[in-house]
Amino acid sequence: MMQFISKNIKYPNIAKEFGIQGTVYIRFTIDRDGNVKDANVFRGIDPDCDREALNAVLQFPKFKPAQVKGENVHITYTLPINFRLDGGITKSSDIKQNFENTYSDSTINMAHSNHITSYLFSTTQLGWINCDRFIFEKGERVDLIVKLDKKAESDVKIVFHGIKSIMPSFPTNDKHTFNKIPKGEMITIVAIKNIANKPHLAIKETVTSTQTETDFTFQPITMETLKSEMKKLDKIN
Repeated sequence: MMQFISKNIKYPNIAKEFGIQGTVYIRFTIDRDGNVKDANVFRGIDPDCDREALNAVLQFPKFKPAQVKGENVHITYTLPINFRLDGGITKSSDIKQNFENTYSDSTINMAHSNHITSYLFSTTQLGWINCDRFIFEKGERVDLIVKLDKKAESDVKIVFHGIKSIMPSFPTNDKHTFNKIPKGEMITIVAIKNIANKPHLAIKETVTSTQTETDFTFQPITMETLKSEMKKLDKIN
C-alpha cells in the first residue's frame, strides 16, 4: 500500500513553497468486493496536500476483502500519509518571499489559512513543537480547546511565551484541541477563520486552562495587518 502511494503521489508545489509539512489522514471503507468506498479527509493539513492524498487512495487497486467466519465483510480504515520536505523545512525567508510574490491585498482572499499562518511565523525566531514536548515534564496538564464555527475553514496555533515555541492544533469539527499541555502557561492564540469566504485573523493572549476559548475578535486580513502582527509575534518573550 505504501509503495503504491509513494509512486502515485506528488508533493504540491505551493505547499513546498510555503513549507507545509505534516500528516494527512484519509478514512475509507473496503467493501465486501474489495473496492475502496467513501474515502474522505479525516484530518488534513492543506487543501492541495489533502487533495493529493485523497486522490492517491481513490486510485488503489482492488483489495482482497476482509473476512469473518469465511464471509466477506466491509472494513473501515484510517491511513496516515506523510508529507515531509527533503532537506528539512523551507527557509523562513523563502516562505516570506513566496507569500508576498503570490498574494497582495487584492488576492489575499484566495490564500489558505495554513499559508497565512506560515507567513505570519516566517520572520520569528520561534520553534515548532507538539504535545510530545511535555510528556516527561512535571505539573498539571490540561486540554486547551478553541471553538470556532465548524462550517468555516479555520486554522489555530498557539505560541508558548516561556519556551518561544509554536504548537499546531488537532482540529475536529468546530473545535481545535491542544492535548495535555501544561496548565497556567502564558500563550498567544493565533486563529484564522473564513467569514463570507474571506480570511479573518484573531490574536489573543491568555493562560492555558480547561476553559474553552470562544471569545475572539476577528478582523479582515490585509498585507499591512499581517506585517503588523508579525512584528508583535517577534517581540514575544
